[in-house]
Amino acid sequence: MKQALLLGIIPALLLSCAKPKVDLVYTAKPRAGIEGIRKITVLPFKSNTLDGDTVASEIESDLILTEVQGRPYFHLIPVENLMIDYDLDRAKLIEIGRREGLDGILYGHADGWVEVSYYTEKRRRCVRWEEKGIFDRCLKYQTYWVSCQKMVATFRISPKLISVKEGKIVYSRNIEKVKRAATCSDVPRKQISAVQLMSQAKEEAYREILMDIAPHVVREEILFIDDPEGVAEVKIFEEAIQEAKNGRSDRSCSLFRKIRSKTYAVLYNLGLCAEMEGRLKEALKFYRSSLNLKRDERTRRSINRVRSRMD
Repeated sequence: MKQALLLGIIPALLLSCAKPKVDLVYTAKPRAGIEGIRKITVLPFKSNTLDGDTVASEIESDLILTEVQGRPYFHLIPVENLMIDYDLDRAKLIEIGRREGLDGILYGHADGWVEVSYYTEKRRRCVRWEEKGIFDRCLKYQTYWVSCQKMVATFRISPKLISVKEGKIVYSRNIEKVKRAATCSDVPRKQISAVQLMSQAKEEAYREILMDIAPHVVREEILFIDDPEGVAEVKIFEEAIQEAKNGRSDRSCSLFRKIRSKTYAVLYNLGLCAEMEGRLKEALKFYRSSLNLKRDERTRRSINRVRSRMD
């Protein structure tokens, strides 16, 4: 009886908490605004704590796997290990880049370390129960201590990208990623290793670099505006919002298009539908019309997002 009641409550709670959303998936341009760098080489990174050749190889692997519309975006061209100071001999790098037919040269500095610490945590467990209605009640608790371990992996990388054509650095950034993991003796969980934790921090940093210098897939969860104020066709509006909560954004958009009232919410939602379907000019028109009726930060962000996709 108790279990059946809970099984009936949980789906209702989940449904009531659902959001009227659209999952946007699109290809965004490089965040650093870099264009035309496709033939590239990665030089060993300078490092005090890591193997610079390994860092370069890991970045190369990610560059090789970068695809746009199903085709490789970068063409990796190997260059022999250069025994020069990349920063002081930048002119020499550019000269080599032109000789090798490169568009860009990626290099920089990277460091990483893992800190391990040990501590204890207090726990309590019930040693005497009383069954009472749907939920049991604990009558007496017992306190005890467990041993724990915490690891913190820090990875810092400062990549620089030289445009051979322009003869200068067109991308430079300092990136730091920190990953944490903690385990205690009372939790039956496989403990992550220091190497695995550092790998996670590296992966996040490399992903940042890729989004900066290459087109990349963006996945965003955007909410419909569920404000029915001023909408004459309230039932249709509410049904559209409910369909979005149910994960049927296609049905939701069909319903929004049946609404004749042009409130800021309806116009915004129509813009979101048009953007989801790839009709960016139409989406921008709806968003602007919505913004004219009400200054809303969500609408401003949507306008900026569509503009960046159209540029």
